[in-house]
Amino acid sequence: MAYPLIESWIRQQTGLEANLIGTNRLVRAVSQRMAFHQLDSVDRYLNRLKLSSQELDALLEQIVIPETWFFRSRESFHYLKEYVLKDWLPHHASARLRVLSVPCSTGEEPYSIAIALGEIGLTSGQFQIDAIDISRQAIAHALRGVYSPHSFRGNSPSFGARYFEPTPEGLQIQSLFRDSINFSVGNLLQPAFLADKPLYDVIFCRNLLIYFDGETRQKASQTLYRALKDQGVLFVGHAEMSQLFGRHFTPVQYPFAFAYRKSLTPKAVDSLKPPPAERSLPTLRAAAPPPSEPSRSLPGLSLMTSERSLPSQPQPTPQPAAPEPENLLTQARALADQGNLSQAVYLCEKFLRSDRTNAEVYNLLGQLQQASGQEAAAEQSFQKAIYLQPRCEEALVHLALLREQQGDTSSATLLWQRVHRLRSPHAELP
Repeated sequence: MAYPLIESWIRQQTGLEANLIGTNRLVRAVSQRMAFHQLDSVDRYLNRLKLSSQELDALLEQIVIPETWFFRSRESFHYLKEYVLKDWLPHHASARLRVLSVPCSTGEEPYSIAIALGEIGLTSGQFQIDAIDISRQAIAHALRGVYSPHSFRGNSPSFGARYFEPTPEGLQIQSLFRDSINFSVGNLLQPAFLADKPLYDVIFCRNLLIYFDGETRQKASQTLYRALKDQGVLFVGHAEMSQLFGRHFTPVQYPFAFAYRKSLTPKAVDSLKPPPAERSLPTLRAAAPPPSEPSRSLPGLSLMTSERSLPSQPQPTPQPAAPEPENLLTQARALADQGNLSQAVYLCEKFLRSDRTNAEVYNLLGQLQQASGQEAAAEQSFQKAIYLQPRCEEALVHLALLREQQGDTSSATLLWQRVHRLRSPHAELP
C-alpha cells in the first residue's frame, strides 16, 4: 500500500508526523483528493503528490483540521495582559508591541490577542499583530472574520455582543480589530520565514510542535528563538511544555499560561547554531564506551579520556578527578538542546547507575523519554523524580500533562492542584 509512502513523503517535506493525526483521516483526505483528480490508484496519486507542491498544500488542507476558538486556554491571555502592563509597557511607553501568531488558523487566536490588548487600554496604534498560517483557506476565513457559535464556546453570552456584529452568515469581528492584524500565508519551516521582519515581543505558537518529528521540532524552535526579542514571551500549547529543552527558554511561573521567556546565555547561543552534518558530537561518539561496558568511575569520566587507552601498569601520578555530577547533568542538557536525545538519555542512565537519588536527572530523563515517544518510561521517571523531591514542580507539570493526554483527568487534576499549592506563598507538600 502507498499510504505509508505518503506519510513518509509528508514527513520529509514538512516535518509533520502524519501518523499523529490519524491514519483514517489521511485515508479520507487522500480519497477526496483522488476523487478531485479522478484518479483510481493511490500509487498514481503519490506520483502526482511528489511532482506538485500545490497538491501537497491541498492535501494538508484536508488533513490538518484546525481546532480553535476564542480565548482558548484563557490563562495564556491573562498572563499576556499582566506581562504587557507590568513588564513591557513601563519600559516601552512610546514603542509598538509586536506580536506573532503562527499558525493563526482561522483567526480566532489573533483576534483574541487584539481583544485582550484592547481590554487593557492599548490602542490599535500601540500594537501590531502578524498572523501567519500555511493554509490559504484558513487565512481567507480569518480575513472574512465571520464565525459560528462553535468558535465562541467557553465565552460568556455577552462576548459576541461586545466585539462582533451580526450578519446572515454569523457574527463578524468589528473592523477595529480586523484592521490591527496583518494576515498572510507562510510556512514556519521555510528558510526565509520572517527573514525580513523585526523581532517580536510576544509569539503565540500553540499546538504545532506536537505534530513535528524531533529534528523538525528543533528547527522550528530555533526559528522561534531567533524571531523573539530578548526576554520576550513565547506561548505554546499545554502538551508542548515538554517539547522545548535547554537554557534558551525559561518557563513562566504562571498557572496554566504555558509560556516561556527567552533567555540569552552563551550556551543558548551555541545550541542554536546550525547542527553539523553528523548530529552526534564527534568527541562524545569517539570516546564514549558502549553502554554494556562496566563503569569504574563516576558517570562521564570517559567522555574525554578513553579508559581502554591507559597503560596497564600502575601510574606514577594520580588520574584526574572525575567530573562533578552537576557537570555531567550539564552535558546531558547540552546534548538535549542540540536534539541529540539518545546520547543525552545514555548520559542520564549512566549517571543513575552510580547515583539513583538525583531527582533532577530523573526529571530530565523523563522529558527526553517523552520527546522520544516513550510515554510509559517517561511516566516512571517523573514519578521517581517526584518521589525523591516532592516539590519538583517541573516533573509534576510534565506528569500532569501526560495524564491529561492519557485521558486520566482525575489524576491530572490532583497533580495540577499540587502545582498550584507549590506556587502559593505558603505551599506545603508532603
